[in-house]
Amino acid sequence: MRNAKRLLSILIVMALSVSMMVNVFAFEDVAETHKNSGAIELLASLQIIGGYEDGTFRPDAQISREEFAKIVYVLINGTYDSTVFMGSTRFSDVASDRWSSGYINWATNMGIVGGYPDGTFKPADNVTIAEAAKMLVTALGYKAQNYTFPYGFIAQATQLKIFENLTQVGPDSKALRGTIAEMAKNTLFAENTPAFSSYDIYGNVIERSTVASKVFEINKVEGYLEGTSTALGNSSITEENKVLITSNEGSGVFEYTGNVDSLLLHRVNVWYKDIDKNNVLSSSDEIKSITGGINSTLTFTTSDIYQKSGDLVNFYVKDANGVEVNLGTGELPSSLVVNGKRADGVYTIDMLERNDTEITLINNNDAIGYDAAVIYELVNDVVSSVDHNIGRIVTLTTGFKDFKDLYGNKIINIDSDIADEDNVIIRTT
Repeated sequence: MRNAKRLLSILIVMALSVSMMVNVFAFEDVAETHKNSGAIELLASLQIIGGYEDGTFRPDAQISREEFAKIVYVLINGTYDSTVFMGSTRFSDVASDRWSSGYINWATNMGIVGGYPDGTFKPADNVTIAEAAKMLVTALGYKAQNYTFPYGFIAQATQLKIFENLTQVGPDSKALRGTIAEMAKNTLFAENTPAFSSYDIYGNVIERSTVASKVFEINKVEGYLEGTSTALGNSSITEENKVLITSNEGSGVFEYTGNVDSLLLHRVNVWYKDIDKNNVLSSSDEIKSITGGINSTLTFTTSDIYQKSGDLVNFYVKDANGVEVNLGTGELPSSLVVNGKRADGVYTIDMLERNDTEITLINNNDAIGYDAAVIYELVNDVVSSVDHNIGRIVTLTTGFKDFKDLYGNKIINIDSDIADEDNVIIRTT
């Protein structure tokens, strides 16, 4: 027998290295845990951005000025087709037959780009944060002559929340593709901009719109993910590729092909195409993206729970940063899902089996305490064989199991240390 008595969690994220995480979206190199994954998924679903022929997006790679000009064009016009603008340009380094000439001509005519004093555009140079901010601000209708470069544009972009949720900073930094996706997503929902507001003859605003609603007919609403086809939660969904969303604006079961089981019972942001044009989420609308909203979570197993000497009433656990969390008397939230299905009645921590249960507590409103809980029972088993080629193990009790992450995505690259007779923990899903 190998000297491998360690416990290996097959289906839970905490025991899988980052290199083993796989994509749940359109690109194989964009895991849900990537900081820009929500923006990348949304923009890809709207065909504002695309990836490479090998199926990757390369979110941490830099992006050229001509590539960004194309993104701005599609963002504002809702189409890739720039044929009408293709031809001779004012720049000595952009030939009439260059693939990007149409996008660059359009941006030039709109006052979005001006090039360099030497008459060049430098299309292959990597775009900076400041240059991207200027192009997005002017694309929204703000006149370039009213701002200084770079900080005038940086200030206006900040006011429009174009930099919201960004970790990359510095106006002269070469923008990463993931950063650009985040900035473009924020531009979609920028409010009160000149290009997307309507005025009467006296200059008074008649209607305020956004790029998302006016160009792509996309609205955003906050709601709760109550269930999916593969994680029923509070729903009774019987069809594949369905989600149950509840919100103050509208509720119902909707078609959605993305895997969002990890957001079960979470508050979520829902971007939807307003098919019936009634400005509320309704059954005929098409959901384009679901991403996590304002949530905080605490995940642990029952073996992590402890009580203190002299305090036999309260339960405690350490969070991911090692900070002690008081769970109180251990009563779990009434909004509770056990093994993917809704559980009725009162559950307390001391009712759960020690060492074989994983608990995620969810706070959806930033108040003290937790609003929902997701519980998965774990089963101890022993590996009898491993197939590294297809990402599969066979265990003595539960039979074969394909390696997957928390979101149900199959993992092909298995840790080479995994071998026969290793102890494993398998989630009962």
